[in-house]
Amino acid sequence: TPCTAPRTFNISFSVGIFSVEKDKLSSLKSSIDVASALFQFLSKICAAIGVLVVLLYCAQIGFFPKGLSLSDGLVFVFVVLAFAFVIVVGTLYGGFSMLWLFRLLDFVQDWRIRKWKARGAIPEQRPKGMRLPAGLVSWPLVASSSMVSALFFLAFWQIGKTKPDQADALYALVTGFLVTGYIVLLSFMRPLFDGETQKDVRQRKLLRTLAALSIPLVPLVFGSSEQLLAATMKIVALRHDNVAVELSTDNYSRLESASKAMGVEITSCPLAGGHVLVPHADVLWNGVGSRTLLRVTGEGPGHQLTMDADNSGVWILRTRAHVGSSTCG
Repeated sequence: TPCTAPRTFNISFSVGIFSVEKDKLSSLKSSIDVASALFQFLSKICAAIGVLVVLLYCAQIGFFPKGLSLSDGLVFVFVVLAFAFVIVVGTLYGGFSMLWLFRLLDFVQDWRIRKWKARGAIPEQRPKGMRLPAGLVSWPLVASSSMVSALFFLAFWQIGKTKPDQADALYALVTGFLVTGYIVLLSFMRPLFDGETQKDVRQRKLLRTLAALSIPLVPLVFGSSEQLLAATMKIVALRHDNVAVELSTDNYSRLESASKAMGVEITSCPLAGGHVLVPHADVLWNGVGSRTLLRVTGEGPGHQLTMDADNSGVWILRTRAHVGSSTCG
């Protein structure tokens, strides 16, 4: 009858909407599952890289913390994020500091083009070469790059005069970042003239691949791994340089005995409760595990003494700038 047709249409239409909504929910669930699996995979990769960074640092300072295990996955993730942050910031600094050099290279390229045009602009004699996009070598960026480079080199020169023991490692680290930044900029270069060949495209892809690989490797190999790893550990508060530490009675007794045996005179201040304040210390490892590694600076043949201490009996108080030898006797 005429009355039954609309009902059939309405039922079919409702079933169609339900089927579409069901497909959307199924697709959403599938996307969530994929995202969850990807997140778990990336977390494991980050934790694995973090373990490697921690192992390199521990091998460097000659100490492996007790009580540290693979279950401290969040710590390893933080370590690799801090490591990536240092690498990225250092590479950006290196690349930005090299922009003025690429601008100078552009002057050479322009001179070659002018000579080619003066000879009649013969296509077969067209000069070959590459240059960065104009936006990257604009005068404001080049001027800023020159100023940043000059300021940093002045700062490094001052550090070399005031802290010669740290100068070589710092110079090596900065040089590594400059080389990395230079390689990254090379991957953005374009031919002098339009009309790229397949060979040009392949070369640019190869440069980009090398640039991506060089970002974590060049600062470690060509630069100073000591400074790089130390900066990473400072960001996640596993390391503290130039600080004063409060030691428990047991920890200070061990430090005092070792300092006498090594002939290193340690400056210290007695505190309430039998605790002792040591104003000249570097905390090389702290916060994770049951042991803390201290490097105490004193006077004597060795000048420095490194020892591990019970983590529960070490408190980091303030920077060395606020506590000096005149305060403790």
